[in-house]
Amino acid sequence: MQQSAKGSSPQLALPGLASKERASKHRKRLASAPVFKPYHQNQMMLLPPSLEELIPANHRVRLISKVVEKLDIGPVMETYKGGGTSSYHPLMLLKILLYAYVEGIYSSRLIAKAVRENVNFMWLSARQCPDFRTINNFRSGRLKAHIDSIFASLMLFLVESGYLDLEDYFVDGSKFLANASRYSYVWKKNVNRYQRSVLERIQALLSQIDQVNQEENRRYGDKDLEELGEQAQVDEQSQARLVEELNERLRQLGSDEPVSEAIEQAVEDVEKAVDQQDGGKQSVKAGQHLKQIKHKLLPRLKGYQSQLEQLGSRNSYSKTDPDATFMRLKDNALRACYNVLMGSQNGFIVNYSVHQNAADSACFIDHMEKFKSLHNRFPENVVGDAGIGNEENYRYVQLNGIGNYLKYNQFHNEEKDAKKKPYSKANFTYDAQRDVYVCPEGRELVFQEQRFQQTKTGYQREIRRYRSVSCQGCRAHAQCCRGSGERFVEFSPLLETFKQQVRQNLESEKGDLLARRRGVEIETVFAQLKFNKNYARFLLRGLEKINVELGLLSIAHNLSKMFGFQPQMALA
Repeated sequence: MQQSAKGSSPQLALPGLASKERASKHRKRLASAPVFKPYHQNQMMLLPPSLEELIPANHRVRLISKVVEKLDIGPVMETYKGGGTSSYHPLMLLKILLYAYVEGIYSSRLIAKAVRENVNFMWLSARQCPDFRTINNFRSGRLKAHIDSIFASLMLFLVESGYLDLEDYFVDGSKFLANASRYSYVWKKNVNRYQRSVLERIQALLSQIDQVNQEENRRYGDKDLEELGEQAQVDEQSQARLVEELNERLRQLGSDEPVSEAIEQAVEDVEKAVDQQDGGKQSVKAGQHLKQIKHKLLPRLKGYQSQLEQLGSRNSYSKTDPDATFMRLKDNALRACYNVLMGSQNGFIVNYSVHQNAADSACFIDHMEKFKSLHNRFPENVVGDAGIGNEENYRYVQLNGIGNYLKYNQFHNEEKDAKKKPYSKANFTYDAQRDVYVCPEGRELVFQEQRFQQTKTGYQREIRRYRSVSCQGCRAHAQCCRGSGERFVEFSPLLETFKQQVRQNLESEKGDLLARRRGVEIETVFAQLKFNKNYARFLLRGLEKINVELGLLSIAHNLSKMFGFQPQMALA
């Protein structure tokens, strides 16, 4: 009721006005409320969706499947014997392994989990679910002897598809951590020292036994020992002979590196003598010495010999992974590592090899031999940094008709040294006709001697030495010569020839282009593997299994690179 303007009587309100306002407010609330799609977790489906529908047409998992089907896995198929229960198809196992490495999944347990839960893995495996043992046994077992042939098959496919031509080959090395404890080291110098200490202890005990025998012989002559009765026998002549032989072998060992054959023979002689003496009767003191040799020292000696055999030409190895060698890393830490050499072209990994030697130069020839075994040819040109260039590798490249673009040590510092050090070797002039060197002060250095130097790889280098006739009275004697002697210069004629060729090649227009590409090519590959793929440490142990890991990693990298160029072209 409302009152009128003249009086106090109320007016009647419109009956539908309040309800209209309420309806308008309700509609506004409904318009601003969130709307959800129907969600029924327990809804049954008559026909489940096909996995084919869930994977996009241009997804790289389809590329993995198509490319792997083109690879030759015949050698792997031959490893399966007939009979028994059915096995998972090696093609399926290889597909899920490669796709896992592409996705950065390396653990066999995580791969098995992905096969159960990930749609892409389900599609690759056709919904089969191999467990982690099956995956790991296939990777470290059946692929061990055939991963290189699978990689070679992929390389042939890439060459035929136009991704590679194998003309320019960019090579470099990098150290990958082994799956080993950092405190599991065994050093060769320590083994040699411990072994020599044991041998000297055995020698001392045998000498004491010999002294006991001589003393008993002096006291009793041909009579039996009082405490042993008539059956006692003391063969002092054999003991004396044994001590003398062991002394001779100790002299053969020297102070640096034991001779394994001499060690083995010494162990055999000592074991034989101990067994002979232990079978008879002897004095208490001699018996104690023999037991110490037999039960304590000989087992230790055999253990050290086994360690030396495991070491071979290396200076160390890891107890956790005996094939791994302790190497110095960039942060100056010593860790159990493998030295991995890789070569690339257009960003694709063309070759890979794993080595126990930390020096890239010592591994280069083996690496190139593997290149030839994979591709049945050598590249036209090889490009590498100063860690690879040396006389032996230069000669190998020359003999095989490969273009040499391998930098040598101090390649960039020769001109700097010539300016900073006026009396360095770089400022000495060689007169080939007279076979003399002329120093910056005009004095001649004549040929003194020729010798051959053998490297650790067995290569023989010719070294020529030139010495000044007289440096007396020279104003630069203090800057040029060491001490009060005459100045001398040593060089390898063949190496100097190779250096001139390499410098000429690298300073050419083509050489400059290849040198610029090297950093982009192979350095990028290592960065991709170690940092983007988080693979700076191997999971498996042993050279053969490491080679499988490296092969899978290289194939996965190439598949990713192939898909990265043009996905549609790669799938086609």
